[in-house]
Amino acid sequence: MSKDEFDALPQTLTVREIYYYIVIPGFRTQRVSLITTLVETTTYSILELVGLYGQRWDVELDLRHLKTTLGMDVLRCKTPSMVRKEIYVYLLAYNLLRSLMWSAGTTYGTPPNRLSLQGTRHHLINFIPQLLTESDAKRQQIYRNET
Repeated sequence: MSKDEFDALPQTLTVREIYYYIVIPGFRTQRVSLITTLVETTTYSILELVGLYGQRWDVELDLRHLKTTLGMDVLRCKTPSMVRKEIYVYLLAYNLLRSLMWSAGTTYGTPPNRLSLQGTRHHLINFIPQLLTESDAKRQQIYRNET
């Protein structure tokens, strides 16, 4: 930020501080403070803000999974165009895994975001050799676990 940009900032900033508790069975309850510039209490309820923060947290976890679980923490390509292609392939793999998680979760009544990305990846990798040797009908049967 340049000095002119910094000088153009307001001298004070009004914020809203919200405290809430995260309660997860089996874990220690945590008190969280949320600081926001969305100060209009009639427009932005506490429940809405806490919900949005929870969604943001899920996005952060998804990005961490994308980088570490899929090995995207180190990009190997050298040119900008190849780096873009590498990122697209990681996103394609990630979307494939998430679609499998969604399908499994909705089929068996489990929220898909409660399933493990790494576990899904391992199961897919373990099934690929078997899927490649089977007919289309048998692949569908294996996929639907109808054997």
